[in-house]
Amino acid sequence: MRKTFKIFIALILGLLCFSALFQNATAVDNPQLISSNATCGKFDSRYFEIKVDPAVSGSYTDGYVHVDVTVTGDSVSFVSDVGLDAVFVKGGPGGNLYTYDEETEAGNLHAPLNLKNKNNKYYGLSHINFCYDAEVQIGKTANTSYTRTFDWNIDKTVSESALNVLTGQSSDVAYLVSVTKTGFHDSDWNVEGTITISNPTLMAATLTSVSDILSDPLNVDVICDVEFPFVLGRNQSLTCTYTSPLNSGDDRVNTANVNTSGKVGGNTISVPVVFGEPSALIHNTVAVEDTMTGPLGVVAGDTNFSYLHTFVCDADAGNHENTATIVQTGQSASASVVVTCITPPAPSPIPNLLAQWCSPGYWKNHTTNWPIPPETSYNGVFDPDLSGNPSLLTVISSPSTYGGPTTNSVADYLSDNDTRINFTGERIDNCPL
Repeated sequence: MRKTFKIFIALILGLLCFSALFQNATAVDNPQLISSNATCGKFDSRYFEIKVDPAVSGSYTDGYVHVDVTVTGDSVSFVSDVGLDAVFVKGGPGGNLYTYDEETEAGNLHAPLNLKNKNNKYYGLSHINFCYDAEVQIGKTANTSYTRTFDWNIDKTVSESALNVLTGQSSDVAYLVSVTKTGFHDSDWNVEGTITISNPTLMAATLTSVSDILSDPLNVDVICDVEFPFVLGRNQSLTCTYTSPLNSGDDRVNTANVNTSGKVGGNTISVPVVFGEPSALIHNTVAVEDTMTGPLGVVAGDTNFSYLHTFVCDADAGNHENTATIVQTGQSASASVVVTCITPPAPSPIPNLLAQWCSPGYWKNHTTNWPIPPETSYNGVFDPDLSGNPSLLTVISSPSTYGGPTTNSVADYLSDNDTRINFTGERIDNCPL
């Protein structure tokens, strides 16, 4: 009984070892068993092939693809500089087909398992077929451009829109021209570039079409200066150009497709379309002119221009409108000043000529006896100017604001211009009026 149990255990262990050996021999990369000899062209008519026969270690090339092969017993490994699509390992009556997605290296490849061998060994290696498809290569550029136009505003003001000036006198006004850069708007978006098709394969490629698509979507006209179908020889290249206007500066994807017929395949490439800085600036700087002073200057941002202008009576009587203009955009703004020239009325003679002077208080309270209009501008008569250009009546009525010397000067001026007063320059308060 004990001997029978030992034999049973030995059988179980043997079966487990056999099962493990079988799994290790068949599960590597899940190859497809091909029952006969084959070439790469049998698996895909577009495949190119590097055949290693006999299956020994070394470096192999067909002039396009380079494969380093290592053979260790019945096992094969490889490293390739181009992605491979399939490897056929021949041994015995058939072979194992390993399929890949552009693989550049793999190991532990075998010929099929020899099921007739009691030790479950692989068939000895006969030869190896490395299979790959070849495509034309594409290079693509996408150069963007657009125009940025800056927006502006202009305004013009004047310190006084109406002046009352005595004949023979003058008065100054201050003009202010304000130019503002209010923003910008973009336009004329465009993308252009080249599509370069090269053929690094071992044979000529027949190009049937070249297309270019933007993700708007928008088909773009491509100019290649050849007629299709076009045969692109080995190690030759063809450069096509394209250009397309766009309706905005949004980021996009630009895809070029090259279609072929024959063994050498086509290809596709996508590049981003990104807009950076504008390629053209419109009205980034502008020139400002004024009908009264001429050119004011060239500006690149918010700017104020100010200047004074003197009006003289009676030469400048009337309405004076002048305009400031942005030369590049034609935008303009105007300001007007109406100048009224005043001739003092001749005063009525009075019998008493002994009075020498009438005080500020008198003139303040007896405006009907003024020899000139009370609203006459102070700055049109005296220097230096007072802020705000007040009237003579305002000054003489506000000694606390303008000071006693100033109000006395106004009283001197009124007494001197009144023929009824014999003012000799001395302030003798003996007003007869």
